[in-house]
Amino acid sequence: RMRHGAPNVVLAGDSAGANLCLAVALNARARDPGLPPPGCVVLISPWCDLSPSASSSPSMSDNAGTDYLPVSLIGKFGLAYLGPDGGGSAASDPLVSPALAPPSQLQGACPNTLLCYGTGEELMDQCRSLARSLGGGAARVCELEGMPHVAPLFAAPVYGAGCTG
Repeated sequence: RMRHGAPNVVLAGDSAGANLCLAVALNARARDPGLPPPGCVVLISPWCDLSPSASSSPSMSDNAGTDYLPVSLIGKFGLAYLGPDGGGSAASDPLVSPALAPPSQLQGACPNTLLCYGTGEELMDQCRSLARSLGGGAARVCELEGMPHVAPLFAAPVYGAGCTG
């Protein structure tokens, strides 16, 4: 039993941590559909699609020059998480790749969501896909023009930019 209630619960994370936030919310909802969702979910540059097709999305190559995160390192992190065989079909499981969850599941599990990412990051395509899936819910999307991965964490001191929308 929750002592303070779901409206007082905040799930927040960046990159792989944002993936875990989505997986926790989706898993909780799947296990107990009557369980109220968290009060809000804050996702900063979520790495939300580990499926094989995600590694060949246009933003992975188009933004390699503006993002500091090497694509090869993303692949190594994926193998570390999924195992040496790349997880097989598990990589497409919504609890591993939450961007692949049906929109109704995402909206039910994460009705109040803040999603921030940069248009200069290699994960931009999967973040935009997630934004579309969350769109039917009460999602607020903050897309930072030209910013790299997890830019909201250091954009103001480094780039003089911030999330103002």
